[in-house]
Amino acid sequence: MFKHENTYSTRRPIRAGVPQGSTLSPLLYSAYTNDIPRPSSGVQLALFADDTALYLRGATERNIGPHLQRAIDELGRWFQIWRIEVNPDKSAAISFIYRKGRSSVVVDRGTPHLQCTYSVATQLQIFRTVMTYASPVFAHAAPNRLKKLQTLQNKFCRSATNAHWCVKNSVLHRDLDIPSIAKYMKDASERFFSIAETHSNPLLSAAVSYEAPPPYHFIRRPRNILTDPPDDFTAEVERLREINKQNDY
Repeated sequence: MFKHENTYSTRRPIRAGVPQGSTLSPLLYSAYTNDIPRPSSGVQLALFADDTALYLRGATERNIGPHLQRAIDELGRWFQIWRIEVNPDKSAAISFIYRKGRSSVVVDRGTPHLQCTYSVATQLQIFRTVMTYASPVFAHAAPNRLKKLQTLQNKFCRSATNAHWCVKNSVLHRDLDIPSIAKYMKDASERFFSIAETHSNPLLSAAVSYEAPPPYHFIRRPRNILTDPPDDFTAEVERLREINKQNDY
């Protein structure tokens, strides 16, 4: 298969993708995942389109759990190498039990917990994508509105790192190498408007090529985000990053 050749390197980003619903999508995905590793722990692997299932039959869930977790870890490493993202919101562990009568609980007590290992950055990417959906449109909203999104990100960073209450949020963002919400949305908006301006569709390119209104004008259009000065929190995170870079040199 083509992945065994040196045409693509795991050290370089792979730019790939097909339109959703394309007739080529299943074929390309099947070719790309043709050499997906089979678990070495006796767990069975089943693939259908872009769905992957690991399953194992055993006498008790306590015996099955470690084997399934080992298989998940093996598969997760392969996903990371070939840059296949797993959607945790659509991933679940399901137990089918054959017994007389119906259990009063969904999951038996003492059942081992199965989990996929994601880095803090990966978890935040999933979480932040929801918060900043369509941000090029609303990124110029009032600062007190956007502050609520930054507060959520602060709580996530603190919870993910189990940081002490005295650690500043700006320090957490610096150590995790995570931009503030304002910086993230501004960068996303810059990419969005840059792509739109050079788009082959004249209506789309004309829609974003307008002059910003005067500063005293009460109408604020989405493109204003590109010229808005950074807020205090963003400026502090960037300052700490610069100090880190100077210390590294």
